Amino acid sequence: KFNQARVNGWSNYDSLKGHKKHLVQMDKLIREQVRKWLKLPSDTSIPAFYADVASGGLGLLCLEARVPLLKKGRLERLRSSGDPLLQELVNQEPVKGRLDRMTKFCKFQGVPYNTKEELRDTIRSALHLTCDGKGLNIPRPQESKMSVRLLNTQSTPLSPKQYIGAWGVRLNTLSTPARNARGRTADNILCDKGCSGKVASLSHISQTCAVTHGLRVKRHDRVVKAIVKSLSKKESTQRVLVEPQLRPPGLPMLKPDIVVLTSDGIEIIDAQVRADMGVNRDLDQDQKVKVDKYNRQAYTDEVKRLLGVSTESVACNVNAFTLTWRGQYAPHSLALAKRLKFRSILQYIAADVMVDTWAQYVFWNKCS
Repeated sequence: KFNQARVNGWSNYDSLKGHKKHLVQMDKLIREQVRKWLKLPSDTSIPAFYADVASGGLGLLCLEARVPLLKKGRLERLRSSGDPLLQELVNQEPVKGRLDRMTKFCKFQGVPYNTKEELRDTIRSALHLTCDGKGLNIPRPQESKMSVRLLNTQSTPLSPKQYIGAWGVRLNTLSTPARNARGRTADNILCDKGCSGKVASLSHISQTCAVTHGLRVKRHDRVVKAIVKSLSKKESTQRVLVEPQLRPPGLPMLKPDIVVLTSDGIEIIDAQVRADMGVNRDLDQDQKVKVDKYNRQAYTDEVKRLLGVSTESVACNVNAFTLTWRGQYAPHSLALAKRLKFRSILQYIAADVMVDTWAQYVFWNKCS
């Protein structure tokens, strides 16, 4: 309401340049306050504020970008009206000049757009080109919108500290030696916790640092526990095994996280919290590694033996359940959750992973 009153008031100004100046000032004021509330650093990229939540941003409304688009759309709708007088009015001054100026103002960081969808894609692409946002670039981000719902609701179960920490993880804005060294020369960007030669980035702290190994195991186990709890409540689930030991003769022992016997067959699920997808590996690589590991006749027969089912009558599927330390799901994880009907818990799993990653960061800073 605060913004609406001022935007509508300024929309009647004759000076469009003055109008745009006020919009820019309001955007800066909003970003300044959001930085204070979420404890974001001053170098947080502008697209991070305005990209939609599913793409990794905060989902704020960019007044400088949206208001000219709304005004342009209002004038262009005159052309589609059934009144010939209104249609002719668009081609006459001052309406024509005003429409041209609004079209000129429809740019985000120099990239023009003509529709709300184009603006959304432009901001999303700008975020994914930044150093902090490139790890959030996955195909069809709208499919994972519900997975980050707890960060975009007023009734979140997260505490204020957890909420702020989760956004710091999501946007990769937590203060680490590697991030603090951007734009300046620094000698202390390496991890000082016994990891020789490793850069102390948030990815290293949450994924490979020896100090946070125990917390990484707990984070993984929480993901597995949430999936097991959900699958156990399904009517189609007949039996659930957690970390069964598969010992086929002549082959090494393997322990998949979850084995589920349903009315449709057997599902072998191995959960994993990985580094950013699409940066150092292909999106399908995480799934392929797990399938190659468990989808062998000797191991699937061992699973059927443990469940006490016929070797030939029941199909056995091998699945990876993958998300990143930022709570971003791989496409195959979303497909698995949809097929086994546990999509409703994805938002809680993602929130738990981001909060646990933040807890690792806090613990890492406390260790000497």
